[in-house]
Amino acid sequence: MNIKKTGYLFCIISLACIMMLTSCTDDNEEKAAEQNYTVAVKTAAVTAQTLQPYIELNGNIEAKNSVSVYPNIAGKIAGTRVNLGSYVKKGEVILYVDPSTPGVSYSLSQITAPISGSIVSIPPQYGVKVTTDTPVITIGDLSQLEVKTYIPEKYFGTLQVGLTAEVRVEAYSNVTFGATVKSISPVVDPNSRTVETILQFDQKDNRITAGMFSKVKLYFTSYKDVIAVAENAVTVRKDQLIVFTIEDGKAKSLPIEKGITVDGMVQIVSGLNVGDVIITEGINAVLDGTEVTVIDEQHSDS
Repeated sequence: MNIKKTGYLFCIISLACIMMLTSCTDDNEEKAAEQNYTVAVKTAAVTAQTLQPYIELNGNIEAKNSVSVYPNIAGKIAGTRVNLGSYVKKGEVILYVDPSTPGVSYSLSQITAPISGSIVSIPPQYGVKVTTDTPVITIGDLSQLEVKTYIPEKYFGTLQVGLTAEVRVEAYSNVTFGATVKSISPVVDPNSRTVETILQFDQKDNRITAGMFSKVKLYFTSYKDVIAVAENAVTVRKDQLIVFTIEDGKAKSLPIEKGITVDGMVQIVSGLNVGDVIITEGINAVLDGTEVTVIDEQHSDS
């Protein structure tokens, strides 16, 4: 019985101690909030800038003018006279098809090049069966190359002929080749939800050839003279996008509305004007009314 009373008394004392500690903690937090403290921040003047959104895609480099060659009779490949990359003239024999069947022999059928150009697909091997619906070789004009890429459906409304792009290939990873959107498919592929888009190179370059895999950086229409600030200068407080300015040595929040974000810069649709000075570093440590000291101040001369 004494043990139970002792345990009960211990619980009462422990609970009282916890309540006292909690009360002390709350008091300390309130006192800390009342104390004056200064936060070091960096600032910058708001400027008007040009933002140009873009997307990065994969693409394949192909001959601008290419033709798939089909046999004029079914049979087996009896021989080829070309290799990948070979140049052929229109009317030149490029391969033979043997239409013979067991017990019946026929003369070999000659398949000729319908256009002059280079072989841009691997010819079928000897003995491969083909029909009149089998594309056996593709001939392309390597003097004119283009990039075929597929744009996600959500960008369809912003796509237009004439948009510029930067193209890179693995063989010359440090080189950028300029290109321009030449054509856009009028329909969206229902399976991939993409739009086939063709880009043509701005200049001919012998370092590029058909069959290369490419990385494409496609630029959309630019936004000129828009108010923009660094992305790290924008924060959210109480479900409101804000930036901080300084008034009488103290931080002051300003609600804003943002537009597009490009490479770490945020378009400000409303809430700021050119020349306004905002806090760019240290915003996570300030609240409305926090005293601040500015270090490494960056103001525009404009």
